[in-house]
Amino acid sequence: HDVVFVGSLDWRPNADAAVLLAKEIWPRCRALLPGARLVIVGRNPPLNVQALASHDVAIEGSVPSVRPYLDRAFATAIPLRAGSGTRIKILEAWAAGVPVIASRIAAEGLPCSDGKDLILAEEPSDFARALVRLWRDRQLADELVHEGLRTVEPFTAERIAQAVVRYYRELLDPESARPYSDRYAPAMAATP
Repeated sequence: HDVVFVGSLDWRPNADAAVLLAKEIWPRCRALLPGARLVIVGRNPPLNVQALASHDVAIEGSVPSVRPYLDRAFATAIPLRAGSGTRIKILEAWAAGVPVIASRIAAEGLPCSDGKDLILAEEPSDFARALVRLWRDRQLADELVHEGLRTVEPFTAERIAQAVVRYYRELLDPESARPYSDRYAPAMAATP
């Protein structure tokens, strides 16, 4: 029963989120989560992140796969305060069936709703309350997992591959090209 944070720790916003999680969020809820650990997974953890390790905080460096860590998680917490790019952390957690608690910045750009497929939190106290709530409320956790799996479905490798194949079939299909060429044939013929 772990709370997991996954991210490249050589990227400053991820290292900052890991420190926030270990120093300001975890101390607020650890006593209410008996037997739980905080596990921070990511390549190249800087010294300040490595120093967070304790009896109930594990710092993992580069790992071959994050899946085993997500499989042991009851939640993933993503308290990013800055950043941009693809929200792989959330997509991975949803695909693994792990409830997500994230800041608005962490979830920015994803098709998600607070309380439906994840819990949005901004302050350390909000994250701590959400972790305790998920620990105690299995029904809520199950609902978040169910909706998270539905939300991530269009992002799976299989669905993306299907879309790419469909695109190329349409592109290479002579029938799909004909309306374009028929439509512009008179204009092309009139061009010197």
